[in-house]
Amino acid sequence: MRWDALSRGVSLRYLTVSHGSTALFFETFSLTARMFYSGLLCGSSADQESEHAGHLHVLRKGKLKITRPNARQMVIDTLSILFFPRPRLHRLHGPEQEGAELVCATIEFGAGMLNPLIASFPEPLVLPLDALPELGPTLQLLFSEAFSELPCDFGILIWLTLAV
Repeated sequence: MRWDALSRGVSLRYLTVSHGSTALFFETFSLTARMFYSGLLCGSSADQESEHAGHLHVLRKGKLKITRPNARQMVIDTLSILFFPRPRLHRLHGPEQEGAELVCATIEFGAGMLNPLIASFPEPLVLPLDALPELGPTLQLLFSEAFSELPCDFGILIWLTLAV
């Protein structure tokens, strides 16, 4: 599948959240997720950079190398979430033969860099998901939506982002 071939997304602005401080937070700051790739990455992606959005990459299987300017190369080879909460230039590399199966999305927090949630995250945040078995059902939904031929709204991306 081509990068940017998918342009489906969902915004939390249209989702009702009714849990005290969480509801107050999302009255002030919105959250928008837009999936732009799902599939097998064999070789290198284009540079991943956005002026206003961070990136969420979920590695389903395979081995993924991540390169960034002026930073050490990272290698992930287990089911994991890779989250860049702020706009940062990076490139993904999957093995040429077997590839890396992943889902990628842009994540935009309302109020940009003034959002306190963005400031609280390390960059990048890598979460090996074998340490978080309670996210298993959420991930199954994400992969079902991402790899389905049926139209869907990718609302699960929002919930996965909130779980991170």
